[in-house]
Amino acid sequence: MKLSMDIVLEEYSKLLAKGTCYIWQDGKLIHDFPILSGGHGRGYLDLGEYSIRGLSTPEKVAKMPNPKPYQTDGYGFAFPMTPLFETNRTGIWMHPDGNIPGSLGCIVWTQSKTFNEILYELVKTAISIQGTIPVSVRDTISTVSN
Repeated sequence: MKLSMDIVLEEYSKLLAKGTCYIWQDGKLIHDFPILSGGHGRGYLDLGEYSIRGLSTPEKVAKMPNPKPYQTDGYGFAFPMTPLFETNRTGIWMHPDGNIPGSLGCIVWTQSKTFNEILYELVKTAISIQGTIPVSVRDTISTVSN
């Protein structure tokens, strides 16, 4: 199994970007869903190549002092995104959006608990097999690829 992600930022307003996350498995599109990045703090994340190398489990998120920003319907997790280019941005994550819509630069979404459980298991399995998951962040749909 080879998993990769393309995040396409399609609509910008001030510090907020709206877009779509495309998840590819073995060269086939298996999921796509709307995302947000920014809206607060320093705004949306930088375009470029990233890598997901680990995860914060639902159990770990539930034990955080304030887990709600990372949870939808009481279920949450987070995948840290490591930029593969020079940037001064740190703490970039992908996670369910349980807060005021938006983030401080993370990739967030509002989906059902069932969807989030499926996504978590998919990414957890891919990390255990691949070690890392490549994530490409672009600003046009024409650059989406597998």
